Amino acid sequence: MLSKTLAALAAATLLGTAANAVTYTIDFNDLTAPGFTGSFSVLPTSVGGIAAAPNSTPFLVVPSDGASASGTATFTSTNRITAFSFDWGTPDDYNTLTFRNGATVVASFTGAGLGAGNYAYTFTDAQNVTSVDFTSSNRAFEIDNVGVTAVPEPATWALLLVGFGMVGVAARRRSTSVAA
Repeated sequence: MLSKTLAALAAATLLGTAANAVTYTIDFNDLTAPGFTGSFSVLPTSVGGIAAAPNSTPFLVVPSDGASASGTATFTSTNRITAFSFDWGTPDDYNTLTFRNGATVVASFTGAGLGAGNYAYTFTDAQNVTSVDFTSSNRAFEIDNVGVTAVPEPATWALLLVGFGMVGVAARRRSTSVAA
């Protein structure tokens, strides 16, 4: 009975509140690239003739050595991405930025005609962007200071609330004792 009450409470709470967006930055300063997979490296400084740092800090470069013929680094979020930004070192016509909803391409851009700087994109709920591909067919695609705003799906919130409720039920059951 109590678990049904907790489930109803969780559902009512979920319906009454909007999911809160979480914003975080990946700056590569610790020479790691959390959330990224594929052919890339994190370099501490520019490498002459190969990769130019967007800032004076460590940065991610695609392909992995910055000099190979091609490569792709993919950033994947466990939640829907509503905003995405990054510093682009030297945009080139052989650099391609692709936003995806699973295997479906939502939008794709090349660096043709763009200048170095910060680029920011926002997405609607319907676009449901969950990953971003950074592809270079030459050397190199340099990025830094990736900003991600993601919204947990309602099912995530419901599971979290039900989990807290179950922990409360378990704690309550353990604390009751029978007097002899």
